[in-house]
Amino acid sequence: MHDVFRPFIGRDLHVDMPPMEVSLKPGAIPVKCRARRYSPAHRAFLKKHINALIDAGLYYRNPHSRWCSPPHVVNKPEAGAHCMTVDVRGPNGCVDSIGFWQFALAVWCQEIYPILTEEGVITPTRVFMGGTNSVVYVQSTVQEMFAETFNNGLRIWIDDLRGVGEGVRHDPARITVLSNLSTPTTGQGLQQLVCALNRMRALLPAFNKLVDPLVKVMDRVYKRAGGRKKTQVRNVKLCDVGWGSNELACIEQCKSALQQALLLAHSDPDKLLAVYTDASGDHWGAAITQILRDHASRPLSEQQRQPLMMLSG
Repeated sequence: MHDVFRPFIGRDLHVDMPPMEVSLKPGAIPVKCRARRYSPAHRAFLKKHINALIDAGLYYRNPHSRWCSPPHVVNKPEAGAHCMTVDVRGPNGCVDSIGFWQFALAVWCQEIYPILTEEGVITPTRVFMGGTNSVVYVQSTVQEMFAETFNNGLRIWIDDLRGVGEGVRHDPARITVLSNLSTPTTGQGLQQLVCALNRMRALLPAFNKLVDPLVKVMDRVYKRAGGRKKTQVRNVKLCDVGWGSNELACIEQCKSALQQALLLAHSDPDKLLAVYTDASGDHWGAAITQILRDHASRPLSEQQRQPLMMLSG
């Protein structure tokens, strides 16, 4: 598999589609904001981020612009991490209403959405997220790009595309990574494993029964740590809360179950829905399936059932 994704901005060409055009209201007057003050940390982030946008060709310096909007720096949960937003309410008020960086913005419209930075005004070359007509343009353009497969195996929501195949399953690479994880030794390691398994519960029959030994250990970890946060449980050693051979065997059973995770079918309104349930003193489970309507009268062994979801508790 070839990895074509990267977590940073690159100097890439825009999508080969007609650029977005913005229409101003009659009598619209250019809106120009005043300079704002930023903390040293925010100033350093803005300088680095703005330079990255310019280097990627998404903006260019424009000291003669009659329009500009103020950037706003938002702190991310991670220490020292930030992101930039832009207050474009001013220019949006002057525009007629009708994934964005990949789409070109018509040259004569670029003047409407510049940003005022400490080093001067910069003007965008691509469709601006937050612009009055940006969402409508991107949605309609992406639908046009994939007209042959739109709603025929492909769902589109703005710049998010979901392809439909034979069924639904988790990424095999993710399952491989989970299967190769080393045995946890701390509360934090076990917590991460249980959470990762929980994301796949719909594909694993009798999930709660399968992971019950691990959940019971986590309950003891939470009690000893005095809370459920990862910062609280990371110092709890599993060997101090009753970790033994049963739990090790449970992890191997979970890894084996991952290798046999179900391929879930897409719900078909023309097929008959069937739910099978079971319960014991400790757990309950349910399998939601679908079959062809003319199979309902056949013996169970001859029915071609397709799994839709596994439930358990």
